[in-house]
Amino acid sequence: MSKENGGYVYVADGAYVTYTSKYSGVYFGSNNQLLSHTQVMDNKIVSGAMYVMSGGTAANTQVNRNGSMFISSGGSADRTVINSNGSMFVAADGTADNTTVNSNGKMFVSSGGAANNTTVKTGGSMTILSGGCVD
Repeated sequence: MSKENGGYVYVADGAYVTYTSKYSGVYFGSNNQLLSHTQVMDNKIVSGAMYVMSGGTAANTQVNRNGSMFISSGGSADRTVINSNGSMFVAADGTADNTTVNSNGKMFVSSGGAANNTTVKTGGSMTILSGGCVD
């Protein structure tokens, strides 16, 4: 399947689609969750759930109200902005670089996860679990 700019794809719950064009390696899983495998996703806005899997990278991403970004083992995120009522979860061996947590945004770093160069603004929160690494 190929999707051009301006095209629209709806993925029903439980369906699984693989792009073969610009977004090669990007997958939609159940509940229309966007997943990334070995692909750089750039300039995305997340209002649902985004999972960045091993080998995947999300760059210049905004996580908005009710949006959640999950950085799995081997995944990474760079230059993410977490806005009000958005959240980011960094799992063991996941990495988040250059993250900004705005008011009412939340960031969680699990044991073995890493967050580098994070800015937590007034009203934002960052929770680092035992074994999590923040630089």
